[in-house]
Amino acid sequence: MFDKRGIFLYVIAAILILSRPASAGDEKTWKDFFDTKKPGTLDDEKRIIVAGYHCGFTIQQGVSASVGGKKIAMNLMLGGIKKEDLQEIADNAYVAFLEQIKASGREVVSLEELKATKGYAKLDTTVLAPDKVFSVQYTVSQSRTYVVVSPKAIPLSFAVTEPLKDATSPVGNFKAIAAIADELKAVVVVPLVTIDFLNLESSGHSAGGAYSGTEYTGAKISAEPMMYIGPATTQYLFYSPGYGFGSAYVEKNIVIEGDFGNKFAEGDDAMNHFDIGSALISFDTGKNWADKMLLLADPPKYKQLVLQAHVQAGKYFGQILDKYKP
Repeated sequence: MFDKRGIFLYVIAAILILSRPASAGDEKTWKDFFDTKKPGTLDDEKRIIVAGYHCGFTIQQGVSASVGGKKIAMNLMLGGIKKEDLQEIADNAYVAFLEQIKASGREVVSLEELKATKGYAKLDTTVLAPDKVFSVQYTVSQSRTYVVVSPKAIPLSFAVTEPLKDATSPVGNFKAIAAIADELKAVVVVPLVTIDFLNLESSGHSAGGAYSGTEYTGAKISAEPMMYIGPATTQYLFYSPGYGFGSAYVEKNIVIEGDFGNKFAEGDDAMNHFDIGSALISFDTGKNWADKMLLLADPPKYKQLVLQAHVQAGKYFGQILDKYKP
């Protein structure tokens, strides 16, 4: 996948970690990772409505480096995981979140009561083909592709302020969420928890990853398997009748320690293990697989670790609920 004349590729048996983002642990609290805006919305009512639960998955990451006008790049996709795995994670994470809210002493409004409201009838949801999962290309300083999955119990819907959203997300969904809260006299919460699978670094800031490429001129890129809850793309949007909209969002990586698979595959081998990319038009054609590389995850380990990540995020959000008890 790389120009062999300009890049040496090598795999080292032991991963030497020189620097990593802070990891989640019992000694940490929500203040170490979350920021809140208008938190007073959370002490308005004792009842909580979970109007959606969005599971974001990074399935492709890329990074580049340039020195002396020469540029190198690395793009990796998540392999070994199927759409059914993502759906299973979303269903289990949603159930775990409901239990965490109940454990905080708040009442969870039932789905039946939620769906019976006039506001819910006005909620514009995303309709997906049975064989597809929702995906969005979101580019910041490096290329990333996300897939967003909702539990089967709640159709996927987006508000215009969410970091990952349908490009056609209607402003009317804000009004619908507000109407639901007003009608049920409760706080509406819509979590978005996004999981990344890779730590990419470039241009001399290499962390000594398991798979690295070095260009003759000194530009460097490295990749290390790492599961973490990503900042800026993980937030808990909420609304209450008394205060309006607010949010609690992650501002620092929450690393989830554990092995979920660390085998790198290229070319035809990569194509044989890539399933969730069928949701992406750019990967649908199967062309240029010689230029594709993926990190092959072990499905049971991956699902277990991702669910652990959702539980960890929910734990921190529960601490925020404790802080603002009605």
